[in-house]
This record gives sequence, structure tokens and C-alpha cells, in this order.
Amino acid sequence: MSVVEKFSAIKKQSEDFKMSSANYEFDIKYGILNSRTPRHSLISARYKQSFAYFVLRYRLPHNLAEIILQLSENLDILVSQNGEESRGDFAKVIYRISQLKYRLEHDGPFHQFSGAEPDKDFWNNFLLNLEEGQNTFFSTCFLYAECYVFRRLICYLENTKTLKAFDYYVMKKHKSLIAFLSTIEIILFGIRTVQTSDDVLRFLLRLNLWGNQCDISADTEKYNVKRKGPFEHLRAYEKNIIIDSTTSVINSFKSADHTKPVQVDFICDNAGYELVVDFILAHYLLESKLVDKVRFHMKAVPWFVTDATITDFHWTLQQLKKQAGRCTQEYARIWLQNLNEGKFEIAEADYFWTSPYEFYRMRDVRPDLYEQLTHAHMIIIKGDCNYRKLIGDFRWDASEPFITCIRGFQPANICSLRIVKTEIICGMSPGKNEDLAKKNKDWMLSGEYGTIQFIEKNYCGCPNTTPDSLEHSIMN
Repeated sequence: MSVVEKFSAIKKQSEDFKMSSANYEFDIKYGILNSRTPRHSLISARYKQSFAYFVLRYRLPHNLAEIILQLSENLDILVSQNGEESRGDFAKVIYRISQLKYRLEHDGPFHQFSGAEPDKDFWNNFLLNLEEGQNTFFSTCFLYAECYVFRRLICYLENTKTLKAFDYYVMKKHKSLIAFLSTIEIILFGIRTVQTSDDVLRFLLRLNLWGNQCDISADTEKYNVKRKGPFEHLRAYEKNIIIDSTTSVINSFKSADHTKPVQVDFICDNAGYELVVDFILAHYLLESKLVDKVRFHMKAVPWFVTDATITDFHWTLQQLKKQAGRCTQEYARIWLQNLNEGKFEIAEADYFWTSPYEFYRMRDVRPDLYEQLTHAHMIIIKGDCNYRKLIGDFRWDASEPFITCIRGFQPANICSLRIVKTEIICGMSPGKNEDLAKKNKDWMLSGEYGTIQFIEKNYCGCPNTTPDSLEHSIMN
């Protein structure tokens, strides 16, 4: 059963459960409101008609149960891989995940971190500053609750003797790369002789954008990437780019100040295929002399199932180097050379990326990281979760300007590449959201629509200037 089929099955079960007396009692007990998230409010699972409620009430408990089952069923194999001493540690981890699942299912309060977590003070300060009555799973912001669950999952490993480097999701990430190896070879063969041009960069930005679809399902057939081929896939989805500031992104690269080294920073999202298309875009930017250096920001710990860590970065390059495809091998060698020469750089892992903080708060809570980002010509922010942190888990009007919603986070030029998977968006042309909703009221959850949004570092949002993020809407 594919991930998408599992998702549908969970949703069907949840619809049945919604009608039960147990669910009614839960809603009454924990103050759940049978409404959508109000306009200009934080997204929260306390609103029953929200995606947040579905995730925290059904999907996340299901995911935790899957991890418990996976660890329990494969315990002997895992112990053989990690040593007999790990058996007791696995038992403790399984027990603690069970406790976390129980607290989630009963809207329990968030607990302070008190173990060996390197970022415990960072997290504890955040938790202490949550407003009274907003420090439980269903009462707080959806983003905060999700981040807390995934950070707890990793802290259980960090506080063992034998499992500090264990990754619950490593096999899923490895399989997601292996499933796309033939597609990667086709892409690399197809672009090996391309010349520098705006059209090539436009194509590679789209390739990178739609690579963000590939965390939704390990069954790549859902998006026809393997059946139709990657190039036909992009043509088929061209009409589904609902905000498109590609021209502004290209112009920004072309107008960069080359009297000093030009650097682009990737705030990476998923491992597997998406990370490879990040490498492909980075490669082109270097080869075309648009930039001199590419810096990759990875997650400090395994995160949101498929997010890429520094370990995933190195593993991916080594795997590509071993593949039978000649183009894949050739490009892997070039990328490894780029890494050795400093043209590719892996930024030091920063726990900000696995914190609940929105990006606009970075200047206050992680000023050193903010300062580091100011040295980039452009920051390419990948994926849905990073987008949620960029504009906040907040019910903006869909047509509110991008510049308003990022709330001053402008250390450099910003480019967001995102497949829409949650119920937040901004920068759309007026009426577009309503038109899409007429066709599919859940269009934001479908994974079928993408956005390419851009804002200049020095754009202030003043009435007499036009933000580049609105360029496409105005021109069309």
C-alpha cells in the first residue's frame, strides 16, 4: 500500500470516528471548536475543520504507532545492527514513544527538555514563553505542536547510550533515492550539453520546485514522474504553478554584484530525489558563473520523516557515485569535487531549522545565523514546512502580499520554492484562491500546486513600489 493509499485509509477511518461518541467527548473535554481557523489567527488543531486537527487527531498518532510497530517487529534485526546493549535502549525508546502518543491523544501539556539534547535551553525558553492556555498539543499553533512531536522523537534517542546516531526514517529516505535513480540519470543525460540561458534556468527552477512533491509518496507513479518521464511531468504541471516570480529570480541572479564572491544559500527540505535536484540547480548556477559558491543548510537531526541531514547529504553523493548510470557517476564526481574545493559548502548544522521558531524571529533568537545569511546574494527556501516558518502558521488572506507575511525576514534576496500541502498561502492574485476552491475545496492539501515566490532584500513594501513577488499576478 502506497503512502497516499494509507493516507486515504486513515482519512476514511477518521471520518467514521468523527461520528462516534468518543470523538464528541474528546471535543467537549478539550475545547475543540467545530469551525475553520478564523481569519488572521494562528493555525491550530482546536479548530475541528482544519487540517491541523486531522493531523494531530489522526495522522500523527498513526505515524507514532507505525514507528512503535516498526521498532518492535524488527527488534532482533536492529539489535544485531546496533549491538546487544541496544536492546534495552530500544525498549526504553518504544515505551517513551508510547507515552508521547498517549499525551498527544489526550491533549497533554508540553514538557521541558531535561536530558542530553544540545538545544534544550533553546527549546525550553520557547516553551516557557508560550501563553497560558496555549501550551498543549491542541491549544497551541499547529507548527509548534508538530515540531515538538518530532523533536521529542529524537530526544529519546539522544538520551540513550547506543542509539544517538539512529534514524527512524533512514530506510524511507534511502528507498526514496533508489526509486528515482533511473529518473535522475534521464535528467542528467538530458541537461549535460545545455548552454547557459534564461530558459535553462527557468526549466531547472521548475525541476527543483516539483522535486518537492516527492516526499508525499514513495510510490512515484502517483505523479507520473517515472511513467511519463521527468520532462513530460514538468510540462503537465506547468499550469499548476499558481504564483510564478521566475523572471524576477533570474533577473536577480543576472544582476548580482560580481566584484565580490556571489553566494546562494539553500535551506534544504527533503532527502532523496529532491536533494539531488538541489544539487542539479546548484551545479548549473556554478557552471553558468551566476554564483561562485553554494551553501547548503541541512537539518541537525532527522526531521519530519524525510528531511535531509548532513549524513543524508554525504550518503547521497556516495550512492550516486556508485551507480551504473554514466551521467550520474560523472555528476557525482563533479559534486564531490565541488565539495572538496569549497564551491559546495555544508553549513554547520544549526538547531534553528529544527526549532518551532518562525523565520522572522531569527534575528532575535539566532542573530549569528541571521548574520551568516546576510552574506548570501539569494536564499532559496525549499518546501512546505520551511514556507510555514517563513510566513508563520497563520491564516493570512491568500492575496496578502508576500512582503507583509514574511514580517521583515530579509537577510538577502528570498526565493521560496514550495509545493502547497497545508492550508496557508499568500501572494496570490485576487480571486485565484476562490477559483481553485470551486474545483476542489481541499486544493491546498492535494500536493498538485506549486509556488515560486521572490522578494528583494531591500524591498520595503512601500505604496509607490511594486514587489517582485507580485510580478506574475500583475502581468497576467
